[in-house]
Amino acid sequence: MRWTTRHSPTTTSRRTAIFADPSQTNAPTVSKRRKSPKLPKQAKETVKKTDVSSPFNQQLSARALALDALTTNRRSKRSASVRLESHPQWPSLSQRDAGFARLLVTTVERRQGQVNALIERFSSKKQQEEVAKPGDASDDSMQRPRGKHAVKNLNDKERYIHAALSLGLVQLLWLQVPPHAAVSETVDLVKHSRKAAHATKYVNAILRKVSRELNETIQVAEDCLAANVAPWLYKDWTAHWGEEATMKIIQAAMRESNKCLTIKRHPGLTQEESIENVAKQFPGSIILPQGSLRIPTTSTGSNSTNSAATDEDASTSSYRGPISSWPGYAEGSWWIQNPSATLPAKVLYSGLSEAANKGSNRKFRVIDLCAAPGGKTAQLVNFNSNEDDSNDIHLQVTAVEVSRPRCQRLQENQDRLKISYEVVVADATTWTPSTQRRECADDSGNINSVVAETDLVHGILLDAPCTATGTGSQRPDVLRAGQEYEKDVDKNDEAFYGNLLETQFKMTCNAVDNILSVGGLLVYATCSLQHREGEGQMERLLSRPLDQGLAQMETVPLQPHEVPGFELAITEQGWVRVLPGMIMGNDLEGCSDGFFVARLRRTQ
Repeated sequence: MRWTTRHSPTTTSRRTAIFADPSQTNAPTVSKRRKSPKLPKQAKETVKKTDVSSPFNQQLSARALALDALTTNRRSKRSASVRLESHPQWPSLSQRDAGFARLLVTTVERRQGQVNALIERFSSKKQQEEVAKPGDASDDSMQRPRGKHAVKNLNDKERYIHAALSLGLVQLLWLQVPPHAAVSETVDLVKHSRKAAHATKYVNAILRKVSRELNETIQVAEDCLAANVAPWLYKDWTAHWGEEATMKIIQAAMRESNKCLTIKRHPGLTQEESIENVAKQFPGSIILPQGSLRIPTTSTGSNSTNSAATDEDASTSSYRGPISSWPGYAEGSWWIQNPSATLPAKVLYSGLSEAANKGSNRKFRVIDLCAAPGGKTAQLVNFNSNEDDSNDIHLQVTAVEVSRPRCQRLQENQDRLKISYEVVVADATTWTPSTQRRECADDSGNINSVVAETDLVHGILLDAPCTATGTGSQRPDVLRAGQEYEKDVDKNDEAFYGNLLETQFKMTCNAVDNILSVGGLLVYATCSLQHREGEGQMERLLSRPLDQGLAQMETVPLQPHEVPGFELAITEQGWVRVLPGMIMGNDLEGCSDGFFVARLRRTQ
């Protein structure tokens, strides 16, 4: 792999703590006393207050870790799921307990709006006041607003109690945990906490009441499904996609989507043969219309939205444990990629293939902007023909990524998949490729300097940075993006987007004005459900004035055969708009993220 650095922009990266098990190391035994790992304050309190016979004395339980993740470092931009896996005791959990802890946290994140509404419904004002009494008189607990804005205004003690109730409710309503276990284990967490012990009766009363009125409570929860997304998102989605589609989007986000694999084409085999070979290693897997391999789940319950099994079934893969332990991972036979995310590279390759059929050129230079973590880059390289196949085209691929740590992901993928492409560390809003110029004489003998044909850029794939609101089934935290602007729904667009929309447009303009050759193709994509980030950006690009020397673009409409399984997602403009929950009638249902894809050609 060749690394090229145009400049060294200041970047930030998300750090994930990795904790090694000391028992697995080869370090020599020393006489000094080993310091115990520092635990978050709430975790310490849970351990200190635990009864001698409690299993908490050995390690924090799955529920305790989940509760800690939901209440620790709330101001951090990291989701509770990330905080959970960064906990010092996370590596010590068994595979089963780790899966349950993750399921608890992600379900609370998905269902937070419904949970808040239920807690408000089942809590009397008197109970709330009793819970708020302990603590400093200066915290103004009694004057704190309740109702719709209550959760944002809770103090630490109240937040701990609220999180414990949330854990108990999701176990009762959506995770099919036996009521006695859900209630007793949750109440124990509260009882053994110094800051929340006074609320034990309060928590017990609410959970027992819900367990007695389970069916009625499930129906109440379904009636307030829309509360799981930020109000401004709900308003934006209904304005552009309609209320029915919006409710299906939200319902789809309540289920964790299946893991899907993109299969590497192996030497001597066709792509179809390679997919079939890998499918044999995953019994029960399904080959999707556009070529992805859908990994099965252990679903045995009903698909009804009222079924308590829904979330658990959708979140539990038949292939458990680290993905790195799955068949074919070490050999580089596949990579994880959502089916919707495979479309941009597919339609770019399809467009270049059509251009090759109309001309003599079969070698194309392609730039993948904002390339990390590298799934689409790997796709582009994977399209390259086998040596004995003269019918396919060959792509020379360059991946551009501004973040050095994320570029490391690109290199790791290259090494595992045993593929090769150039990586450039640069800002996509300003980067341009280096060009090689050669001198040649024209018919009159004049010496001219021209750009070598091999350095023309024939295709660009720009999967622009976005709000990622189409990935709610995988990242439930995005469903409440911008909820801090809830009080002013009409004005929060600018506050939430910040400079994002301008950054997207700058990247797009730089791509078509300074990188793409005339006649070349741009594929613009985002995993956002926001009209302003997809259709709005393309409309803005196509409406640029003709008299300012800017690149002129035209839409190259996507055809049904280019997006198998997503034919109904093609818009009137010839773009693709994938809405979760709206892909019905085939195996893509329930595993496709929200996505926008447009293909344009530079005409001058």
